[in-house]
Amino acid sequence: VNAVSMEDILDTSTIENFGWGRSQTDGKTREGTFYVAPGTGGVLGGNPACESPISSPEEGYTLPWIQFGRTPEDFYYGISSYVISDKSFDKLKLVWTEFNTGHVLGTTESYNSSKPSKGYKIKLFDADMAPLDMGFNDLVKEELGEIG
Repeated sequence: VNAVSMEDILDTSTIENFGWGRSQTDGKTREGTFYVAPGTGGVLGGNPACESPISSPEEGYTLPWIQFGRTPEDFYYGISSYVISDKSFDKLKLVWTEFNTGHVLGTTESYNSSKPSKGYKIKLFDADMAPLDMGFNDLVKEELGEIG
C-alpha cells in the first residue's frame, strides 16, 4: 500500500514515484523495498523474483506504508480492499484483504516515510465464534455457495 497526502497529490509540479516499472536511469525495477527481476506478473509463487533487498530508502522513491507477499509462506497476489478508520478501530491504523486468499491483514503503525510498517494476519470468526480459515472467502462461500 502506498501512501501520499492529498496536498502532494494536488501538487502537480512533482509526481510521486513508488518504483513501479523499470527505471530508465538505472534499469532496475522496484517493488516496495525489493529490486525485482524481469518476469511474468500475476504468477503466484515468486515470479517475478526478488533480486535483492533495497538496503535504505532511495532518493526520488517513496517507500510503501506496508508490503507483503515476499515470503515462502505467503504468496499473496494483491490487495482487494482496505480501510482506514479511527471510528471503527482503536489500535489498527490500516486493515486490508488479500485478493486470492480472502485473508485479512492489518498494521498498528501509522505511515512512516523511512520504512514500511509491520503487517499482521488477523483471524476472522463467524457469529458462533468458529474460525474462518479462508478469511472473507469463507463468508462468500456461505452466502453464494460453490462458485467458479
